[in-house]
Amino acid sequence: MRFNIIDDLGWPFFLASIGALGGLFVFTHAIYFYFRYQKTIDKKVMGAKYYEGGMLLSTTKLMMYGHYCLFPNRAKRAGVYDIFSSMPRTIRVHLISHWVLVIVFSCMLFGGGAIDYCLNSK
Repeated sequence: MRFNIIDDLGWPFFLASIGALGGLFVFTHAIYFYFRYQKTIDKKVMGAKYYEGGMLLSTTKLMMYGHYCLFPNRAKRAGVYDIFSSMPRTIRVHLISHWVLVIVFSCMLFGGGAIDYCLNSK
């Protein structure tokens, strides 16, 4: 007896499962980044208006900071281009990879569910 995970579960469900597991990975990466780098970046960006809003608010800021690293014109409009252009490469890689992986795994999760719904609806 041979077990083939894609054929037994169905490939839309398999795609959604990979998206969900990837989402857990991205969430643990966000926790790591929050404790390692987030507060220093927030203090540079916010200046004297710095406040701590907790983990949920910080994860949304993490996506915004990744967006600033990917799209410099948006960072210029927000007035934070100098901060993000002078950031160390490792932090920029963390921010960009987080941004990309959230988009990819979200598309996998919701896309797999949508495909499964469309294939099974009658």
